Amino acid sequence: MDFSTTERALQSLQRRTPKLSSKVVSLATTLLTSRFSDPAFLKCTKGLLEIGTNGEEGNEHAKPRWEPLAVGVHLTASFLQHATALYRSDDSSTSDVYMEGPRVPTVDQESKADEDGTKDMAGESIDEAEIVPFCEFVMAMCQRHLEHNEPRVRTLVAKVVGQHAKLGTTLQSQNDTGTAIIAQSVRLYNTVLLSLYEHLDSGRDTDNKSKSTEGALDDTTGWRALETNLYGIGSFIQASGARYFEFSGHDNENCISGGGVDEKLLKNVEHCCVTHVNRHVRAAGINVLEQMIHACTASFHKLDEASGANMVGRGAMDMLLLPDSKLRQTIVEVLKTALADNWSQVRMAGSVLCRVFFVAMLEYAEKFPNKVEDREVWLTPVYPILLPRMCLNRFYLAQGVKLYSHETWRILFDRSKGDAGAGIESVAMNAGAVCRYYVKMADADNHVVREAACQAVAELANKVGRSKEYSDYLAPYVITLLQVSPSVNYHLLLTYFSWIIDCV
Repeated sequence: MDFSTTERALQSLQRRTPKLSSKVVSLATTLLTSRFSDPAFLKCTKGLLEIGTNGEEGNEHAKPRWEPLAVGVHLTASFLQHATALYRSDDSSTSDVYMEGPRVPTVDQESKADEDGTKDMAGESIDEAEIVPFCEFVMAMCQRHLEHNEPRVRTLVAKVVGQHAKLGTTLQSQNDTGTAIIAQSVRLYNTVLLSLYEHLDSGRDTDNKSKSTEGALDDTTGWRALETNLYGIGSFIQASGARYFEFSGHDNENCISGGGVDEKLLKNVEHCCVTHVNRHVRAAGINVLEQMIHACTASFHKLDEASGANMVGRGAMDMLLLPDSKLRQTIVEVLKTALADNWSQVRMAGSVLCRVFFVAMLEYAEKFPNKVEDREVWLTPVYPILLPRMCLNRFYLAQGVKLYSHETWRILFDRSKGDAGAGIESVAMNAGAVCRYYVKMADADNHVVREAACQAVAELANKVGRSKEYSDYLAPYVITLLQVSPSVNYHLLLTYFSWIIDCV
């Protein structure tokens, strides 16, 4: 099945082997010639969803195939995206939640071309009276298939959660339709949360990792609906933006003081990112934290630059800036393990989270120059934890992680960021933490990590050790560096040992 565009998805139904029923093929043929504004589009889409859920009349004993359901959910996401674009009053756009495919290591966010052809909307309109009942039908379908056996269906359901919430956010201030859609999306969000908690409770500390398990559950395959739940939560947060903090954790005893993030959610997300055995779950949990940071930055962008009167926005940013914030503590704890994960997929997700975290703080400082004196409070406490891992990842074997880490380093230190400091100075000031981490990683089980640690130590000795200004910061830790395990690459050992001798 090809879900890259709506046209290819429908064509896949027609070519599927074994062949689908004539009714499904007929619906696909009609949809191929229909526009989003045509009444037949919603009718045929609902037909695919119903066939994929309940099967066809006259064939009650046959198990419904997942392909019509998946295409129906895909078409629903495309329709909601199209409706959102029609009602938007500005040209702003946000990227969708990362779910699959490689991350592109680039700083500049280029506008994503509309692959579904929804960009050309001249003269199109949608009957607003049809939106709410259709969305109500779709939300019921999403709740029913949130834990579907087919992972592609679950992934598409997560996308629909985000597109639906984005439409509600767009229509919120316009009419009653927006209010109704927001109420629908909040109900589905609560259902996703409940499913997340149930899957974690049934999977912890038991031999049977999931009560609804069908098949193997290990470190490489999927983990039932847990991963999808996390992507659904991330999609909802991304679509809601600053509005997320207006209701998340509201009137909840677990709600963070001055903010809107549920501590129970943070605790479970941290478990998924740090403790869970499955790499897909860990990456999905990291994505949730990434979207929370984006929601915080969306709120501070709405602050009045002179007075900062919007307390929702200020409270949201405080959750990233204040050292005693539970959200900030969770992010740092997750980055501590994610940036050193043995799976490149998780390490990449952690690298993205790390950049988003630092850039959010630096952009806030730039927007409010009177906060410059607080940068030390925001940045200094996390440098001993994150800088060593960021440095080493610039030598990691996986090219995506390596290139992305190099670019993150340039963003933080090579560009004009005021008191953020230069890279070599920051490393020298945290030489103890950097050296101890390098020595530990040089003795890691993973040979890729050991080689990266050797190259990182060589760079440390060359750039900091040979610097007249900063060599004194490294000198006390030369003995620590000499404790590297002899099992590492001997050629690299000889290289950086010669540099260390020069530094002494």
